Amino acid sequence: MKHFQRRTFKHYLILSLLVIMLILASACADKEDNIPDKPSDDVTEQAVVENPEQLWTVKHENELISLAISADGNVAIGENRTVYCHRIADGLLDEVYVYQNMTDDLAFSPDGALLGVGFDMDGIWLTDTANGNKLRELHNGFSSSRVAFSSGGQMATGNSDGKVRLWDIKSGEQLAALKMPSTDWITSLTYDQSGKLLAASQWTDKGTVTIWDIESKEVVHSITLNNYLGGIKDPFQFSPDGKIMAAAIKEEYKHLVRLWMSGAASPLADLSIPDGYRDMDFSPDSSLLAVASLKAVTIWDVSTHTLLYTLDQTFSDDDTDTIVELAFTPDSRHLAVARKDGRLDLWRLPGAEPFEAVSEMRMPNSLPSDAMFGLGSSQLKGEAALRLEAFAKKLTFNYSKCSIKFVGHTDSSGTAEENLRLSKERAEAVRSWFENWANKNGAVDWTFSADGRGESELIIPDTDANGAYIKDAAAINRRIGIEVESATAKVVNLADNQPAGE
Repeated sequence: MKHFQRRTFKHYLILSLLVIMLILASACADKEDNIPDKPSDDVTEQAVVENPEQLWTVKHENELISLAISADGNVAIGENRTVYCHRIADGLLDEVYVYQNMTDDLAFSPDGALLGVGFDMDGIWLTDTANGNKLRELHNGFSSSRVAFSSGGQMATGNSDGKVRLWDIKSGEQLAALKMPSTDWITSLTYDQSGKLLAASQWTDKGTVTIWDIESKEVVHSITLNNYLGGIKDPFQFSPDGKIMAAAIKEEYKHLVRLWMSGAASPLADLSIPDGYRDMDFSPDSSLLAVASLKAVTIWDVSTHTLLYTLDQTFSDDDTDTIVELAFTPDSRHLAVARKDGRLDLWRLPGAEPFEAVSEMRMPNSLPSDAMFGLGSSQLKGEAALRLEAFAKKLTFNYSKCSIKFVGHTDSSGTAEENLRLSKERAEAVRSWFENWANKNGAVDWTFSADGRGESELIIPDTDANGAYIKDAAAINRRIGIEVESATAKVVNLADNQPAGE
């Protein structure tokens, strides 16, 4: 009996301990409920990678010639006279801008509100990224234009005239023209993070970089690269933290990226890189430096000057798929690489946080009539083709099958009958343009329709309490509505973590 009692006591003791443990576990669980949620499982990446992996790749039809990444992470690439902006999470197309000349150089303003485009002819355009409108033209009349934005509200432009001009971003006023050491072409421009220094490279016999103090307009440093700058995007860069300068140097047939402490005369280190330097970019946190050669991308630790990774890429023997340009994303752990054969790759580096999947693509719900038609007219303006082509290319890239309805709307001026007629005629003009474009470009699975609703669906009232006409409000009401009734999303050549070339 005592033996039984002892066993029973032990059982009670064990049960008591189990109850206490359950209570403690429950308390801990309650505390964990207050921890911020982790990223959802609906992401485009795995949680951990030990080596760089290709996240996605997108193939364009023509050669890529320029690349830039916005503050919100959109990857913009220039292909002929078109700029495509891809979503960083999955590579799908977010926006398209069509121009009249080749898009040689791209740069976003620090806030991403402006896209500066340097053309092979006729200077630089500033594009409003919110609506695709051209804000102004700068530095016209010359070829191979380059553009850079500072953090202090200024921008710099340069091209084949060998001059660097400084501008106020808001007003478009030219602030100064820097007198370069020679009249040779300006091949690249880059500001330091403070906006107080500007580096300009020139296509001289040996390739030179001149660094200016923007306030004093004086040269503070000059570097001879001993490098042929043809085909090179950026032979010089400032690190974002302002501590390091990097330049592509050639010495005794060796290709180097030379590092200096900012303001120092003596080099800090030389990084030996594969032949055929093309471009480089510091990560936004200044910890990494990515260097593009013709057929290799190497990634370096800036603090230790050691090689960390070489991207696992394959190339053809005929040099048709060499690297054009590269750029880090804002998180410093993804790298976009543009290649000559039209391919845009996004690589994920170790330590990168996964991107959350984006479920919807941004599509315009209307096109402004005033940008496409004259007052009271249903005939498309010549410049309307650029806006319509941009929208058509975006649809082509994202959708293999699409049904679109164009709906015309007017303001309230004129009679209801006249407005209804005009709205239908304008919608039909846009439908006809799209149908012709689709037939010429192989979009055989698209269907189109058109309708008009006159003044029956005003966005805002365009007359005041006294019946007076409000011009600005009326302009908003004049539009072509876009209704994508059904669409099958296109698969955008996602790499599925396979090495490039497979």
